[in-house]
Amino acid sequence: MAPAQQAAPQARQPGQPDRMPFVLVTAGFWSTFDRFAMTTVLVAIADGFHTRLSAAVAVASAYFLAYGCLQPVWGMLSDRFGRVRVLRLALAGALVGGVVSAVAPSLTVLLVARALTGACYGGVNPTSVTYVGDIVPADAVKRALSPFYAGGGLGVATGIALGGIIVSAASWRYVFVLPAAAALVLIVVTGRLPEPAHSPPGKPLAQIAAVLRSGPAMLVILCGFLMGAVVLGCVTFLPALLQHHGASASVAGLISAVFGLAGLGWSLVYSMLTPHVPRWGLTGIGGALATAALLVAATGGRLSTVVVAAALLGGGWMFTNSSLASRAATVLPQVRGTMVSLYVTGMFVGGGVAPALATGPADRGEYSVVFLTGACVAVLVTLLASLSDLRLGARSEAGRAQQHHPVSERR
Repeated sequence: MAPAQQAAPQARQPGQPDRMPFVLVTAGFWSTFDRFAMTTVLVAIADGFHTRLSAAVAVASAYFLAYGCLQPVWGMLSDRFGRVRVLRLALAGALVGGVVSAVAPSLTVLLVARALTGACYGGVNPTSVTYVGDIVPADAVKRALSPFYAGGGLGVATGIALGGIIVSAASWRYVFVLPAAAALVLIVVTGRLPEPAHSPPGKPLAQIAAVLRSGPAMLVILCGFLMGAVVLGCVTFLPALLQHHGASASVAGLISAVFGLAGLGWSLVYSMLTPHVPRWGLTGIGGALATAALLVAATGGRLSTVVVAAALLGGGWMFTNSSLASRAATVLPQVRGTMVSLYVTGMFVGGGVAPALATGPADRGEYSVVFLTGACVAVLVTLLASLSDLRLGARSEAGRAQQHHPVSERR
C-alpha cells in the first residue's frame, strides 16, 4: 500500500469553523509565557538556593529539553486518544509541575518540577495546531493559525517583562504561580471543546513510519529545522551582539521582547494578506524578512540596528512558521498529530543546533559571520519551501481540473 498522501483540498461544510478557538490561543500564550519567563528567574533561583548560576541554568536546560524533545509523544498520543483529551492531560501536568515549582524546597525538586512543566506545556503547541487542522478547511488553516502564533509572540514579550517585574517586586516563586493558575482555568474551559472525529491510527512506530515515507512531509520537517536554525538560533545572538558592543545586560535582554512584540504586530499584516496571497508567497515574504533582518544585524551592534533586526526577524518568524505549520497540519491528515509534532521538534532542534555550531565565531566576536551565514541559509530554505509549495499548489489545481473534466479530448 502506498504511504499516506497529501490531503486533497477540503470542501467547506455549512457551519464549519474557519478560525482557531480563542481558548487555544490563550493556551498558546501561557505555554510561551512559561517558557520565556524561565530566563528571568535564573539569577534569583541561584541566590535563593545559595548555589552557582550554572546549577540554576541546569533547571532551565531540563525545562527546554523536555519541552522540545517530547513533542512527538504528544503528537502520537493525540492521534490515538484524541486532541482535547490529550490537551487537558498536558495542562494538568503543567498545573502540577507549576505548583511544585512554586513550593520546591530544594534545587533538585525544582529541576524535576520544571522538567515536568516543560514537557507538559510543550504539548500545548502541537496539539492545538493539530486541532485546528482537524476542524478548519485546508484552505483556511494558514489564516486560522495566525492568532495562535501572535499569542505566542505576546507570550514572549510578557513572559520576559512581567517575569522580571515579579522577581524584582516579590519572589521568583510567583513567576511559576501565574501559568499554573492559567493551566487550571484552561483545563476547565478546554473541556467544552468538541472532540474532532478522526480514525485512530496504527501503532506508534507505524505513525512515525508514515511520516518518514512521505517526501512532502519530510520536506516540511526539513524546512522547519532550517528555519528554526535561522530564526531561533540567530535571535539568541542579538543580545550577545549588543553586549559585545558595550550595552548592559538589561538592555540586551529586551531584544527578545522586541522580537516577540514584533511578531504580534506582523501577525496583523499576515492576517490581512492571507486571503489574497497563496501560502508559497507568504513563505517567501517571511524568508525575505528573515534575510533582511540578518543582513541588518551583520552591519554592526548599534542599538538601533539590532532593534530593527529583531523587529524584522519577528516578522520572518511569524510568516514562515505560520505557513509551514499550516502545511504540516494538512500534509498527512491520517497522522496529523504525529506530523505536526515532528515539525515542531525539528524547529526546536534547529534552534538548538545553530547556536552550538556558531559558538566559535561568536566567541571571537565575529558576529557578522554568524548573521551572514544565517542569511544565506534563509535564502536557500525560503526558495526550497516556496517552490515546493508552489509545485504542490499546481498539482492540486491540476487535480481539481481533472475532476471537473475527466474525459480529455483527443485531437
